[in-house]
Amino acid sequence: MERLQKTLARAGYGSRRGVEELIRAGRVQIGGRTAELGDRADPRRDQITVDGKPHEHAFTKAAGAEHVATVSGSGDERNVSAGIDDFQVLKTTNSGWEHFLEGGYRTLKDASDRILATTVTVTWDYGQPAADFPRLWQGVREQIATTFTDHYSPSVQHTIFLMGKAVLGRFPEIERIRFSLPNKHHVLYDLSPFGLENDKEIYWVAVEPYGLIEATIHRDRVDEVR
Repeated sequence: MERLQKTLARAGYGSRRGVEELIRAGRVQIGGRTAELGDRADPRRDQITVDGKPHEHAFTKAAGAEHVATVSGSGDERNVSAGIDDFQVLKTTNSGWEHFLEGGYRTLKDASDRILATTVTVTWDYGQPAADFPRLWQGVREQIATTFTDHYSPSVQHTIFLMGKAVLGRFPEIERIRFSLPNKHHVLYDLSPFGLENDKEIYWVAVEPYGLIEATIHRDRVDEVR
């Protein structure tokens, strides 16, 4: 069981403070009952809705999203980095892959509507050796989940940049952020040999083609996000 604010923030409904406003307004229900601040829920068991509806197409795994950190330095100097391992996210629509340059060997077909699924591994560097690290870590996690859901994604690369830009824009304490995301392709299963149609209902996760997309987003000297 975890606090309802944490569950909904992780699912992309906004920051914890934003979720608290949804709860105060009576827009959140647990099992048909109007939720209250302080409620706890188990997303694997409890039916949680906002305005009477579950999130339309975005999901996170209840387990995982491990907190990692590194501290290094010499003498009086310290460098502090933090991160998240095994943060599994998926959205069933609002993503595509099409109109890219052809090299002659691509086997992945164009798609204007596809499942986007990945496991986020992310680390970031703090500009100062002292900060409210638990608050910042939770905020980064919430921001990544929110940005993953809030736009049409033409590629994983595009979504990585938007997630990094959103984190740096929200948290001035962070200097740079690094992402590593494998692209877990979900392919529509062909049921025609069984005389059946498959109208975007049954998918299988393909091992190939395999793609690992990595990027670093950082501030430059005039504090712009690059």
